[in-house]
Amino acid sequence: MLNYLTEAAAKSGSIEVVDILLASGAEINGHMSYYHGHTALQAAAEGGHLAVVERLILAGENINAQNMKNQTAIQLAEMHGHDKVAAALKRAGGRRIMEVN
Repeated sequence: MLNYLTEAAAKSGSIEVVDILLASGAEINGHMSYYHGHTALQAAAEGGHLAVVERLILAGENINAQNMKNQTAIQLAEMHGHDKVAAALKRAGGRRIMEVN
């Protein structure tokens, strides 16, 4: 249940809820089953939520995890025009799928 809540909070950009869930031991590297298999980081990146992305990076989420469409968080940020998010992911070691394989 915490996994679902973390991803939903990340998708909506709710840093306060993400913080509470992380403090409660939420799994951050799990994939949502209904949302293209996104991790919390991918959901936050797609939504352009820089503060949430930075928090999840610090919490140790897998930056280069791939969703069911083989997309990484940096690709999702770029596809949706979130340049600051993409730059933060790149600084943290984020790669595009062709750079991951």
